[in-house]
Amino acid sequence: MGYVHPVIIDPESLTTPQCLGLACVACHKRFPLPRVPVGTLPDGTIVRACEDCAFLIRPQH
Repeated sequence: MGYVHPVIIDPESLTTPQCLGLACVACHKRFPLPRVPVGTLPDGTIVRACEDCAFLIRPQH
């Protein structure tokens, strides 16, 4: 398995709950809390997606 470069996401394009990991970065769903890490903000904060959206965002191996 090779190294996957992290996806850097511009926080200007996200809402506050998305930046805090309280909402999916793709569909804004808040419940259940998004659990799949899909990238980071420039400051290193991990952003997450719900399981339904994660496969659309994360690179597939």
